[in-house]
Amino acid sequence: MRRADRMEGSSSHLPFRSVVLLVRQSLGFDLAILGISALPLRWRVTFLFQKFAVLCQLASGRFPVMSVGALRFHVDSFSSLGTLQSNIVDFYREVVRPDLLNQSQPTVLDIGANVGQFCLAVKLFYPFATVVSFEADPRTFEMLYRNTGHIAGVTPHNVALGSKDEERTFFRHSVSGMSSFRPYPGHSYSGADGEITLATRRLDGILEDELVWDLVKIDVEGYELEVLNGATAVLRSALLLLVEIRLASSLESRSNLDLFNAISRIFPQARLVRCGRPLGPARRPVSQDLLFDLSQRDPPLPHDDR
Repeated sequence: MRRADRMEGSSSHLPFRSVVLLVRQSLGFDLAILGISALPLRWRVTFLFQKFAVLCQLASGRFPVMSVGALRFHVDSFSSLGTLQSNIVDFYREVVRPDLLNQSQPTVLDIGANVGQFCLAVKLFYPFATVVSFEADPRTFEMLYRNTGHIAGVTPHNVALGSKDEERTFFRHSVSGMSSFRPYPGHSYSGADGEITLATRRLDGILEDELVWDLVKIDVEGYELEVLNGATAVLRSALLLLVEIRLASSLESRSNLDLFNAISRIFPQARLVRCGRPLGPARRPVSQDLLFDLSQRDPPLPHDDR
């Protein structure tokens, strides 16, 4: 899904205006968490108290652990904490509240898992879900495995997915959620161990194509089209596709058209049923989640989005 922000993980290096925006965003997520009636009120209040304590520990240079329901999340940065909270809020709004999964034990494919925020959001609302996660960066995968490797029903893979089996240059960012085979224009990647070489694999060569996926999430920082082109067999039976697109430039617009064309080619029955929150500055957002219904079932009923 998406990061809570696209800025550096430490607020001490941000301009005052950016810090104010992050604080406002954080408070907005707090209110949204409090409004999730599907979670017990005691859990919601406890989560927010934990969040405050974790922020204090991060500010003092420590890396705390917080509970997410019956699960535990090792927090390594402000960014990963914000991303966890935004994933919980957005997953509830986009999938849980409209009851799009329509069952208690969904099968979920998490491509671009980062350190496990989306996986934890899924297991929070669907404790008996089966989640198969893929994360490309070996260093980020260590945190993903630490956060999710012990959870029943979760299988994490340290595999980079693409359209073919080959070696490619991977660009690391200081905010791990922005690392990608396709770096963001205008962002510096030199301060985060720079470039590494990773072997990409086609998903069709890893998973069986007989499996039915209730939800497939692809968030690989601009590399979504390549992942889709390497997964045409595996994903043909998927029911929901949650995919991130990049915004804000003519180059990204052309890439998005290619991505839409690929989705319509692989899934002729696909319907766009949900647009997530635009991420980034209000006047120039950088990315957005799109949710496609790939089944031929009736469209979901409209619901209050407040």
